[in-house]
Amino acid sequence: MRFWIWAHKWSSLICTAFLLVLCVTGLPLIFRGEIDHALGYGAGGQAEARPAPLAAIEAAARISRPLGKIHFLVWEPDKPGVITLSIAPPGAKSFFDNENVLIDAATASPPSGGDRASPTQWLIDLHGTLLLGPMGPLVLGVPAVLFIVALVSGIVIYGPFARKAGFAQVRVGRTKRTAWLDLHNMLGAVIMAWMLVVGATGLINTWGASIIQFWQMSELSTYAQRGSPPTGKTASIDAIVAAGRARFPDYQPYFVAYPGSLMAGDRFHAVYLRGPDGLKEHIFQPVLVDSVTARVIGAPRPPWYISALALSQPLHFGDYGGAPLKVMWTLLDLVTIAVLISGLKLTFSKGGRRPRNISPEVPA
Repeated sequence: MRFWIWAHKWSSLICTAFLLVLCVTGLPLIFRGEIDHALGYGAGGQAEARPAPLAAIEAAARISRPLGKIHFLVWEPDKPGVITLSIAPPGAKSFFDNENVLIDAATASPPSGGDRASPTQWLIDLHGTLLLGPMGPLVLGVPAVLFIVALVSGIVIYGPFARKAGFAQVRVGRTKRTAWLDLHNMLGAVIMAWMLVVGATGLINTWGASIIQFWQMSELSTYAQRGSPPTGKTASIDAIVAAGRARFPDYQPYFVAYPGSLMAGDRFHAVYLRGPDGLKEHIFQPVLVDSVTARVIGAPRPPWYISALALSQPLHFGDYGGAPLKVMWTLLDLVTIAVLISGLKLTFSKGGRRPRNISPEVPA
């Protein structure tokens, strides 16, 4: 038991500062779409209007960023009628340097809210990378692992108390420190399953870029020579997307990865589609299309770890069940902040000296 107490104490202490930042920044990100709409960013999209050709949208983005290189064209579910293009500026070292440009899908022009990403993008960068660029996910991976260690060790420590006093019990008539201890344990025990889910999905998301790079090297690279050699001319983006959709008629386009980007090859575009409903709506299906001839050269089924990554992203922010689930995620996030603060108070408060035959009160 002493090992578990030691593991819980130090894993919690090391990761708490990071977790407080992640919990606080994660709160507004749960309602990112609603906040963007309220602030007017991308709100000018005409969702019901007939969409303009993708080539016109692509041209509008190039006018906005004439020196940049388009990496992704995205249909974001929370921005109906607006298409987001991720563009690498000159000298970009990684996709973390990309800039997002919003284009009205009907008029092929910047929407009324402007063509730039909303201020919530800064929160996403802070939440996902700590504003450290490519090093951010590697840094965040450490507290993510320690958070899971703290949760597992907390379960082990809390087990004997729960069996003796009852699950989620708060002892009355004891010292103030005991009240804080029982409050910390009770709140942690009640939301333990949720914290494990959010911690695990956060860890998966932290490693997302590395997971995708592994998939690109291990599977997508096998298609590298199947496309036509670059000739300086490429097929229309409309023809490329149409070829991808023809392979899976019931699916809707999610995003297009351009040659040279993280999720495509040097000779082909990758059209990523999403299913009509259920889990298929969140697990994308890639269709690899020759950049010169618009001919489909493959439609590999994503491996399990890519599907896990695709499912973890919306689950991490509560994007599965609409507003009710988002409200629940918000309340659980606030409770997590309370658990973290109470744990800090217990760790740094003076608990007084006790006889040696009495076990110290340790937050679980």
